[in-house]
Amino acid sequence: MDLPEAFAYVDYYKGIPIYAVLNHLRSSKELISKLGETYLKVHSIMPRLEQELPDKIITAQIYPDFDCEEWRYLFIPTEKGFLNHMDRIYDLRKNEVINIASNKEFIERFKPEIDDKYKFIVTFERNIF
Repeated sequence: MDLPEAFAYVDYYKGIPIYAVLNHLRSSKELISKLGETYLKVHSIMPRLEQELPDKIITAQIYPDFDCEEWRYLFIPTEKGFLNHMDRIYDLRKNEVINIASNKEFIERFKPEIDDKYKFIVTFERNIF
């Protein structure tokens, strides 16, 4: 599915939308087949994240590690980050929160494809590509 916009599945945890984009350029059938299991994992960790994080979770996006073909990350931006850049991420494999200081740091870490720029819950349309 070669769309410039996101084709996403959304599920909810206590009213919080949790998105997963199905049409990233590097998505595969194998990756998509693992999504249900990942949503179950995300739902199981959300109560802990709600208790441990200093501010409330307003939205989330599950994001893959394309090299391993697994849904490894949960993007959970703060309210401030949601308006600026993806500033907080949960690593589902390492079970740890990663704070991201800028769009530049996010791009360097995750290396999103330029044609996927409209497939994130926080936009990157700020002269970073």
